[in-house]
Amino acid sequence: YWYGREWPYKNVKPQIIAEKYMVDESGSELKDYKLYCFNGHVEMIQVIWGRNSNPKQNMYSTQWELIPLSRKKFASDPNADIKKPVKLEEMITLAKKLSKDIPFLRTDFYSINDKIYFGELTFFPASGFIPFEPECWDKKLGDMINLPDKE
Repeated sequence: YWYGREWPYKNVKPQIIAEKYMVDESGSELKDYKLYCFNGHVEMIQVIWGRNSNPKQNMYSTQWELIPLSRKKFASDPNADIKKPVKLEEMITLAKKLSKDIPFLRTDFYSINDKIYFGELTFFPASGFIPFEPECWDKKLGDMINLPDKE
C-alpha cells in the first residue's frame, strides 16, 4: 500500500508465504502470462521472461498475434520465439470468469508442463506508474475501461 498507494492493500496484514520453486520448459525460469481484462473480456496478453537474466516482454492478442506495444520497464523482443501456451484458451476462460463485472483486472498465470498455475490478480499493474510505448496505448487501454455510473 505505502509504495504505490494501492488502497485494497492498506489493511492487509503482512505475512511471509513460501511457495514451491517452479520452472517451465526452459529449466531455469518461468514465463509470466499476464491477461489484461476489461469487464470480463481479455483484450491482450503480456508475456514476461528472462527476469533472472535479461528481462524481456511481448504483447499478444488473444489469437497470439504480436502487438507492437511494450511497457518501459522491460524491452520487447519481436524476434523472440514465444510459443502460444497449449492451455491458452483455458487461461482466457479463467481470466474471463475472474474478471466478470470488473472494469479492469489483470490476471496472471504460469504454464508448466501444459498445466496452468495461478499467479496473481491486480487492479493496478506497476501501481499505474509504468507507461506503455507507444504512448497512444495509455489512452487506447484507458478507453476500454467502462466504469459503472454512480447512482
